[in-house]
Amino acid sequence: SETQVRFGSAFALLRQIEFFSLERSLALRVLIALATLCLIVRWLASLYAGWAARHSPLSLPLTAPRATTERSLDEIAAALERRRFRIVREGAELRADRFPLAVVGQIITYTGALLVVAGLLTSNIAGWRMSELTLGVGQMVPVGHGTPYNLRLDALDQANVGHISLVQETDVAGEGDLSPEHPLQFNGLQVLLRGSGPAIRATATLTDGQALPLQASATSPSVTELLLLLTSDEPDRYLAAPEAGLVIRLSRLAGDLSVRAQIYRSLTGAVVFDGDIPADGQVRAAEGVVFALKTEPYAVLDVMRDPGQPVTLTGAVMLALGLAIASVWPVRQLAAGADTDGTWVMGDTGFVLTFSPAPAWMRLKRWFASKGWQVGLMILSALAAFVITRSLLRSGLLWPVGSTGSAFLAAWLIGCATAVLPRRALRGITLVLAVVA
Repeated sequence: SETQVRFGSAFALLRQIEFFSLERSLALRVLIALATLCLIVRWLASLYAGWAARHSPLSLPLTAPRATTERSLDEIAAALERRRFRIVREGAELRADRFPLAVVGQIITYTGALLVVAGLLTSNIAGWRMSELTLGVGQMVPVGHGTPYNLRLDALDQANVGHISLVQETDVAGEGDLSPEHPLQFNGLQVLLRGSGPAIRATATLTDGQALPLQASATSPSVTELLLLLTSDEPDRYLAAPEAGLVIRLSRLAGDLSVRAQIYRSLTGAVVFDGDIPADGQVRAAEGVVFALKTEPYAVLDVMRDPGQPVTLTGAVMLALGLAIASVWPVRQLAAGADTDGTWVMGDTGFVLTFSPAPAWMRLKRWFASKGWQVGLMILSALAAFVITRSLLRSGLLWPVGSTGSAFLAAWLIGCATAVLPRRALRGITLVLAVVA
């Protein structure tokens, strides 16, 4: 309502285009579409570059960086051969590049990124997700979404390890154990245990052992046993024993799993009992009525069908693998030649100049500038592949949530830019990548 007042007549239009939800907003979809277009263009450009350079290194443009060195052309060629460069000599000149690993790294990177987008698109079109589904032991809920299944919670212990059955009419179509760390997958569905909360299984008897009927509301049928879930949205629940004229209020304490009970007479409102439920669950009320209030956990579940998850997972692993290859074998292309003024170098001049004699501290500085970011990015890529795979398999989410996951993702994406750009213009992030790694 505050948003509606703030935006006035524009509220309806902005809500229609999902302006107030980042996940479903039109702006985010446009950005993803533009990023996908850029990925396709770069993927095609990498394929073309690999095809064009399959026989020999390509010629460098005249605008490429140029420098001079004291090393001879033969020394440069020998150093490049030791580093497994492909070299073509034409008289007093040579051309060299890293083929095919540098190109393969870029192709794998772009292919993985496109697979991630394709997997997310498939999940968005053909997949669905039900979140925050509460289910007590013995309860059953329909899965819906065109499926003939019902989900039943058979057991759940204090360690949040439960047993789930997938029921079709009266037959069990699948079953298994699940925990927060180990989701359950069957028949194309994925069930994730998000957490648990307190539930009360209530019965009432007289001193002679006769069972008293209970009701959860004035219009509900009378039963001898009730299961009430005390959720965060509904922390207070009521039940009544009409024949005894008693009503029980069950309250979940804030931030705790313990439950407080209050028993009072329905006609006068006089309080009969007010306190925490005893360990044995037995609460003696007036008129010889004994309430058995057994505390047990209920499950908070997410149920999803994600047909694009295998594609997304494959793409994420390929993306991390491609970035690792691109960080170890980055795209380098250079040319060198000898003339009357000495030996000149074009292209990745900084890489060739490291061949020149220099003090130990200078060589270490050059190595850190040229290799430090590669090692950091390679470690980050391996960590990203592990985190992404673990997150997808455990929670069905592509990226980890929270500030730590966001910082890790941001650092990794910055490293991605340095690996896939034709020239590493972001060497200033070397220290950041090393710290994060």
